[in-house]
Amino acid sequence: MTMLKKIVGIIKTHRTAIVMCILTMVLLFLFVENNGDGYIYQQEPDIAEDSEQVYLINEETYTQSISFPAHDLEYLTLRFDLKKDQYDYSQSDIKVVLRRDEGIVGEWTIFPEQIPNSYPYYIPTSLHDIASGDVELFIVASGEAPVGLLVGNSHGRITADYRMVFDSYSRAKLLLIAFGITVLLFAVYTLFLRGKSVERSFVFLYLTLGILYLIVCPILSEPDAKNHYCRAYEVSEGTLISPVNTEGDAENTFSIPEGWTTESDSILVSLYETWYQREFVIEEETQELYQYNNMALYSPVSYLPQAFSFAFARLFTGNFLFSVMLARIFNFLFSAVLFYLAIKLTPIGKQYILWISMLPMTLELGASISCDTVVTALVCLLISMVCRFRYTDRIITVPELVLLYLTALFLSQYKIVYVVFCLLLFLIPQKAFGGRKQYITHAVILGSLVAIASLVWLHISGDFLSSHFLLSNYQKDFILNNPLRFVLVLINTVLVYGADILHTMAGSNLGALSFTTNLFLVILLLSFVFAWILRERLENEKDGSKDTLVRWIFALVTAFSALLILTSEYLQWNDVGEKAIGGLQGRYFIPLLFPICLLVTNALKNKNADPDGGVFCAEKELERKAHVPMWLMLNLCFGIQLFMHFIF
Repeated sequence: MTMLKKIVGIIKTHRTAIVMCILTMVLLFLFVENNGDGYIYQQEPDIAEDSEQVYLINEETYTQSISFPAHDLEYLTLRFDLKKDQYDYSQSDIKVVLRRDEGIVGEWTIFPEQIPNSYPYYIPTSLHDIASGDVELFIVASGEAPVGLLVGNSHGRITADYRMVFDSYSRAKLLLIAFGITVLLFAVYTLFLRGKSVERSFVFLYLTLGILYLIVCPILSEPDAKNHYCRAYEVSEGTLISPVNTEGDAENTFSIPEGWTTESDSILVSLYETWYQREFVIEEETQELYQYNNMALYSPVSYLPQAFSFAFARLFTGNFLFSVMLARIFNFLFSAVLFYLAIKLTPIGKQYILWISMLPMTLELGASISCDTVVTALVCLLISMVCRFRYTDRIITVPELVLLYLTALFLSQYKIVYVVFCLLLFLIPQKAFGGRKQYITHAVILGSLVAIASLVWLHISGDFLSSHFLLSNYQKDFILNNPLRFVLVLINTVLVYGADILHTMAGSNLGALSFTTNLFLVILLLSFVFAWILRERLENEKDGSKDTLVRWIFALVTAFSALLILTSEYLQWNDVGEKAIGGLQGRYFIPLLFPICLLVTNALKNKNADPDGGVFCAEKELERKAHVPMWLMLNLCFGIQLFMHFIF
């Protein structure tokens, strides 16, 4: 009886984590799946509506190039049509060959008698450890009897109706491992972190889930991955301003495995293919010319963590996989330190920074070589320091002053559309600097440094922008000459793309934005966040005090930053006079979430706040609202989905 009471007591004490753990397992079981019983299928789409027969006789050959992902090929299926009631196929056979320049990948002989009248026909292949890339498919028919092959029009080209069946990671095995990881993580949280400070919870969540995203996402799987890699690597070699070819394109030589790059500047490879290229070396013999125009606009400061890691890796090895993986880890740890400092220093809204850092999009980009998550962390850190010195009676120490300068200068060099948040520094009261004279001195020095750094790089990138993005000048004239029409463009953009921006911000499209995650999980995530925000607002309204001036300044700065994002996208990537701004992605607006949360929840109050903020979030809010278990639950579901998408 005593043992039963102890068990019941443990369950009551840890009921939130236990419920979330069980719910995680249910969601994994319901929404993590692959295509079939342990197989992943690949086939040419949309050919059934416009199919026809190609007849082969007397050694006639049908050939086409097909894309082959790296894996163990179990079956290759083709669709044949044989007129057995009209012809004798006893003297005929069909040869199917997969071939590359270096030789034959696989070759099989099929006898028409083996092919049933109902197709498709499965050819057992049992090919193992085949590298990805294009292979040539040859189908040769011998004999006088015609062999019909079903073909059709797919995306403007004629293709055979084929299907490749790849041995996949067993769904049952994957779910079993996922359940084990889920139980382990919830146990660690329950036993060691329950009721601890927000920053400790952040360290546990960000490192744990960051490792998950580092594992399940292949290297260079983020949007514009090739261009990020090119820009970061050239900075590591001392090339601070990208070289430009005669046509005005940023162009340089880099080592990237053959077949990895695409016209969209993204790299679409599997975890299997990444591992298959583990011996690829960065050297002169493997270098090719690549263009990376959009990332040439970025200051070299934006890629300092990645560039440092590339330079460090070159001291020991030229291995491509090791170098890029190290760059991802350095970038991830840099963003982790910035987020940690932001949560540690702010007296208000600690939980909001935790939420922002736990978004699947934030975690995935943080575990890549993209600089997007670092920008988000810098904005959070700058605002945290502004709130720290405005809402407490602290005097800025020398280390804090150095951090303040570095944060503002880094932010001015990452993306110009977010540099306006540096204006919030003027909200720090004079007493925090030790007096009016010191305040004016630091305001002039820091303001000048930020302005000069921003304008210098804006001038450098502006020359490239005007020479390459030729429509920008015409688009700028359109905006200046038609301000009211541009206002309508902005309104129409919100109406047309607002929901998509919100969904992608929450993680509806991950990887190179080509993988669509489960919509139910996205809605569940947004529902949790909206419910928390509403509760925060209701609780904050119990205290009627508000810092009205600060609220207005925060609102204006945030709105101005959003306007800069929209205008920048309109100038660079949209046709002149377009009625809505296309190409917008939710990740562009993630840095704006922290000030928006502070505004919406009325967290900006005209009173002193706890500089450590420990009790408010750690012991009451975090535990009562189950933030940590919820973020564990959702990100485990997103992470396993990514694994199933990327593994092959």
